[in-house]
Amino acid sequence: MHKFQRILYPVILCLVILSSRGFASEYIPWQINDYAIYKSNNNQVTLEIDQTSSVWRHLTQFSNFGPVWLYSGQHSETVKLYAPNTINFQTFVDFSLSIGSQIPIDILPCNTGILRITGKNESLQVEAGLFDNVIKLNLETNCSDAGITQMWFAKNIGLIQWTELNIAGEITYQLSKAFIAGRFYPTSQGINITGYFPDQNVVIRHMPSSPEQFPKIRVGLQIENNQSTSMSYHFGTSQHFDIVIRDENNQVVSRWSRDKIFLQYSNTELVAPGSQFNVQDEIMISDENGELLAEGNYIVEIFLTATNGHAKVSHSITIRHELNRTN
Repeated sequence: MHKFQRILYPVILCLVILSSRGFASEYIPWQINDYAIYKSNNNQVTLEIDQTSSVWRHLTQFSNFGPVWLYSGQHSETVKLYAPNTINFQTFVDFSLSIGSQIPIDILPCNTGILRITGKNESLQVEAGLFDNVIKLNLETNCSDAGITQMWFAKNIGLIQWTELNIAGEITYQLSKAFIAGRFYPTSQGINITGYFPDQNVVIRHMPSSPEQFPKIRVGLQIENNQSTSMSYHFGTSQHFDIVIRDENNQVVSRWSRDKIFLQYSNTELVAPGSQFNVQDEIMISDENGELLAEGNYIVEIFLTATNGHAKVSHSITIRHELNRTN
């Protein structure tokens, strides 16, 4: 009996220690095509994952640090950061460290100093929802009116809030909506149908040299079943959705499915209670003839092609050209 107890106690201690660890991949879970939109009172910042390389992810905007590469291995607690604009590679944070732990950082131009872990296992309400298992970081800034001062990371979500300095004082950005790890945020009760679209203004800055290089916008649709019973969608082909762009006369000028081939077979998607059915893809900013869409106002729609039930959402966009032309 005593021999068994001596073996059991170290095992229990090991399990307790492991359960308190914060793996980097849990707090930096983003994958290719994930995105998050953050809002302050007067501004909006969009984070997208547009490239990956092994366990490195390229973020088009990381808070207001600008574009960076982040390393977050599946079995590592440490997050490493590489900022191409400043050729700066460093450890950003170790999520397994205890409250009060410090890490030196040098994120140019304004966050040179110490990063401190000041909270763990917190709850935080932001526009996108209420999140638990939140880790709070405090960052020193060496600029009087710029730099990130605080960041909050939620488990399985990532960055959900940060504060930064500017000439007006301290500004807070909160997660507003996102698509992360196959799930849309925010969520709600009942059957929630949500569309995710680009910003209203779509600016084309470079003339593509071929149709394959035409600019694209990503559009998504989520159906979340928060009921107690399952729901199902039946499809006559392998096509489950379509995306269209309509002009000011409500005429379809572009269709996502126009150059695709779908298998002819019946199938059903079952959405269990507490589950989501997600569809998303990119559509080119070109008309049915393969020409770049002209400047103007358009409606983007995404909808299911189910034979039973309907789900459709739309969004207004304005296309502007700022094309670089050579004489």
